[in-house]
Amino acid sequence: PHHSLLYKELARLGRTCPTLPTELRVLNQEIIQPCLPSALILDLDSSVETVYGDQEGAAKGTNPHKPGRKSYHPLLAFEGQTR
Repeated sequence: PHHSLLYKELARLGRTCPTLPTELRVLNQEIIQPCLPSALILDLDSSVETVYGDQEGAAKGTNPHKPGRKSYHPLLAFEGQTR
């Protein structure tokens, strides 16, 4: 699926396969974790994305560009050495 639909697809798959979150966590630990350096720096940040219309999951909140508008406020994590 398109990257913007990933969470929606995972939620849909989670309803039909309740063990999906556990299986994904194990997969991450077995495949991805050995590829990571032993010392890892994570930069945590957030962003505001203004939405138009009545989109699911959007809420009024802090939006410095368009105060009072509905927006998403995703939390982001970056690996600090290579970004």
